[in-house]
Amino acid sequence: GDLTGRINGCMERSMNGYPLPAESKEMKAMQTYIHWLSMGIPVGAGKIEGRSLAKVDRTYVKKNRADLKNGEKVYAENCASCHGVNGEGMRNAPTADGTPAGWMYPPLWGSDDTYNTGAGMYRTLKAADFIKMNMPKGNPNLSDKDAYDVAAFMNMDGHYRPLKMNRYKDFPDKKVRVPDHDVKGPYGPNGELVWPDEGATREDYKYGPYGKLIHGPKKK
Repeated sequence: GDLTGRINGCMERSMNGYPLPAESKEMKAMQTYIHWLSMGIPVGAGKIEGRSLAKVDRTYVKKNRADLKNGEKVYAENCASCHGVNGEGMRNAPTADGTPAGWMYPPLWGSDDTYNTGAGMYRTLKAADFIKMNMPKGNPNLSDKDAYDVAAFMNMDGHYRPLKMNRYKDFPDKKVRVPDHDVKGPYGPNGELVWPDEGATREDYKYGPYGKLIHGPKKK
């Protein structure tokens, strides 16, 4: 998709909001800011400092299901002080006239401004990679196992978050589907919704192990 679509993808998923009109001043402002960030970098440049995420050990996640109990422990010890005991986040102090001033640390689940089920952070492996590279803030020191477990705990079914509708449309081609996408897709011979990997369950896609779900490049 184009840049407008990517921005609106964040608005509708990570922000759990609504798409911005393509010609709106807010959309133009964000596009301009992104282009400004790109100044001096050639289009199509390869490795750029700060780009992408450091992945948790794929050998480990292929063999092991995420441990929700350990994830709960890791969250209490490393995350709750900023993101709240119940994932509620921490707000900035309101302005002098009482206007809300946004979040100091965003909520991770619940009904108050958290990301919905269509966000990249709802995917266990994507969240684990982000956590491994960035958390705790200022001192990212979690082991691969702890990052994996706490990502699964953060996104576990018992933690309420808004639903993104029609997620079965996110990966219409199972060859490019990500292994931690926990809804069926239109993969049957007649377009019916089925799991792309025979014998896998929803819990496998959500909590692992990912051995039979992470596929290497297709042989030519």
